Amino acid sequence: IQETMVKFQETISRNYEELTNKIKKLGNKFDSIQEAIQKNEQKIETVEVKAERTEKKLEQVDQRMMETNKNLEDSLVHLEMDRASFYLRFQNITEAKDKDLGKLMAELIAETLERDTQEVIREIDEAYRVQTNYAKRHRLPREVYVRFAWKNVRDIIYKITREEPIVYKDKEIITLKQIPR
Repeated sequence: IQETMVKFQETISRNYEELTNKIKKLGNKFDSIQEAIQKNEQKIETVEVKAERTEKKLEQVDQRMMETNKNLEDSLVHLEMDRASFYLRFQNITEAKDKDLGKLMAELIAETLERDTQEVIREIDEAYRVQTNYAKRHRLPREVYVRFAWKNVRDIIYKITREEPIVYKDKEIITLKQIPR
């Protein structure tokens, strides 16, 4: 019996040592896992900080882009308004196939201003017809857009034609300032 007790005690002490060693190994593994977790948490924090910085930079870039876009839109509107300040619109000018529109407009304007037609031709950059919804709806001839070389020429013509309208083929021609779109 004593022999079995001694064997039993040896087995218990061996088992105890093995368990202690295994517990130490598990403790070491647990410590290394905790270190890895801490390193990962630190990496996650640095990544989050970098992500926040990047997000802030993106917001700043987005803000700058929006400001630049708004400035460009404003500039475009000003350019369109400046461009439109050279134009006059004429309504009720009946269309003729053979007639050159530039010459026709120069003749009508020259007659109104009491000037030479060649003088007025030099002041006109271009003249063309535009189909508008208003003209379609009311079955009128297409509007004539005339671009003048100088703003003051346009203003003078507009002022004179407002006081004394141009008449062409027994129809009163309506003169309007070009409205930017």
